[in-house]
Amino acid sequence: MGLLVWVLALVTGCALQASGPALRLPPDKSESTPHKGDTSPRRVAQPMSSAPASVKPKKRKSAAPTVTMSPLPQPEETFATPRMPKAPAKSDTELTRIAYQLKTEVWKSAGVVDPKTTKADCTVSENDIIQVGTYNFSCDVSLWGSSTRFGVRAKVSRSEVQASWTAKRLPVSEQKAIYEATRQSFKPARVTCDIIGLELVEVGNRNAFTCWVTDVYNEAVTYRGELLPTGALALRPES
Repeated sequence: MGLLVWVLALVTGCALQASGPALRLPPDKSESTPHKGDTSPRRVAQPMSSAPASVKPKKRKSAAPTVTMSPLPQPEETFATPRMPKAPAKSDTELTRIAYQLKTEVWKSAGVVDPKTTKADCTVSENDIIQVGTYNFSCDVSLWGSSTRFGVRAKVSRSEVQASWTAKRLPVSEQKAIYEATRQSFKPARVTCDIIGLELVEVGNRNAFTCWVTDVYNEAVTYRGELLPTGALALRPES
């Protein structure tokens, strides 16, 4: 009987042990608990240092100095109008005087004067405009391989000839474009334009030609150029 009671007591103790809370072993101090770390975006981009707390983090190096380039001399005055050759006398023919005025428009726009190679060819002759009246015709003025077409309106009276003209395109020299881009840009160190030698440029178009400027801080800026009816150039940074 005593043996039976002892066995029952042993079985009961096991049952009670199974139904109670699970036994837990004491933590092993030899294994360290993992650190959660800082999961903020700042820490993802710049992880925490694994150096001991007693070691101060190294100071970051300062940013590299800004690259500077030698500035170009910036002129204060607009590109100089070339000195024009002597105008025809009043005794010269009306068409000769009109042709001279058209040539001066080309020379001012281009920034170049070359009377020997500049030619004017009109669709009327002198005999066609000697009578009193109003005449509409065209004239082509050539300079260094470029040809500018002018639409001309001439009003002939007994005492004088009054003429007006328009042109869709006029020549601009590379020298003039670079000069004006240098004058109008911000602290330029290097300037290039897409006009080579002498090229025809559309009048009144804000994007008629392009210049690329590198400033003294090594920043590249694109400038768009416009040829005004007066022959002047206006450049604006590309937005």
